Amino acid sequence: MISPIRTALAGFGLAGRILHSPLLKAGGFDVRHVQTSRASEVAEVWPDAVTVATFEDLIAAKPELLVIATPSHLHADQTRQALEAGIPVLVDKPLGVTAEEVEALAELSETTGTPLTVFQNRRRDADFLTLKRVIDNKEIGKPVRLVSAWHRHRNEVRDRWREKPGLGSGVFIDLGAHLIDQAVTLFGPPEWIEADIWSARSNAPDAVDDSFLINFGYPDGLRVQLSSSSLAAGPSREIRLDGTKASLTMEGFDPQEPQLRDNIPADDPTFGRPDGHLSGKLLMPDGASEALTIETGNWLTFYNMLADALRSGSPLPVLPDQAVITAQLIDLARQSAATRSGLG
Repeated sequence: MISPIRTALAGFGLAGRILHSPLLKAGGFDVRHVQTSRASEVAEVWPDAVTVATFEDLIAAKPELLVIATPSHLHADQTRQALEAGIPVLVDKPLGVTAEEVEALAELSETTGTPLTVFQNRRRDADFLTLKRVIDNKEIGKPVRLVSAWHRHRNEVRDRWREKPGLGSGVFIDLGAHLIDQAVTLFGPPEWIEADIWSARSNAPDAVDDSFLINFGYPDGLRVQLSSSSLAAGPSREIRLDGTKASLTMEGFDPQEPQLRDNIPADDPTFGRPDGHLSGKLLMPDGASEALTIETGNWLTFYNMLADALRSGSPLPVLPDQAVITAQLIDLARQSAATRSGLG
């Protein structure tokens, strides 16, 4: 029998408790140490785990895997400490808040030979898996345009670190890291990028963005448009993929995060099923349409792949070099947004 992987968890907020813990549990990981001030909450989820006060305590515990689910501006330094101690690391995205940070961590992972991966769970969303199938099977012919939008309507600025001025805050690095990673996974790095990143809410603190629009240009006329708004009511996700034979549209939201919030186990047979959450159509040039078959999402696959990688050396679910590309594109988008020229 394969023994569970001894795991330590840094952070027990939304990411640590709601997202990672159920997946760790379903994946058979043995969480023995958790760094947080929420000892009573840890006891509810991991009754046999020890709650520790500092990140250094997690390093001293020498786990076989360290999962970092802390605020984004802490990721790079904590990952560096773990890699230098020879501890394999899974970091909630983003790996770092600048490309320079991420490049240094990828190099450190390579030189130390210590596994490093990033939780790009949205590669395993139902809508993304459907997009990948449609492209791979040429169901719409050759892709010529992808429009991928992730909307929210949150007029009130909440009292949390993501909406306060500081490194790693704002909607762009939060949601943009997912949308950019998805686009690069489908089509590779773009030839050019242009971006607008701004705050649409009048009560938002200065320098905290809540909206973005990113355009990628590829060879042969392929274009990708990625966007998000914090003042957009309606479907949380809107996707359109145009091709030489047909188009695809999808609306709705992958059900896995809501299911985890509702305490549905990640290994439950109903987990990830899109029924009632996502719908889509294939649109034909003659005006005809047909219902699109939506794939079942599966975030647990990420942790299953990670376990295999740690036990047998198989490929990690997300490679450090892939995180570098996403970080570089985030930096380039920020540069583009900062250098817009007016009409005058």
